[in-house]
Amino acid sequence: MPPPGRARWTLKLLAAELVALEVVDAIAPETVRRALKKTR
Repeated sequence: MPPPGRARWTLKLLAAELVALEVVDAIAPETVRRALKKTR
């Protein structure tokens, strides 16, 4: 489910959420895109 006030997740939002959840220290939206592309 996307954050309140948003219809869908963006790459920037996903990257920020990964940092907020302390999954990674820092990540670029492009890295998120490439990782998601590999899972399809």
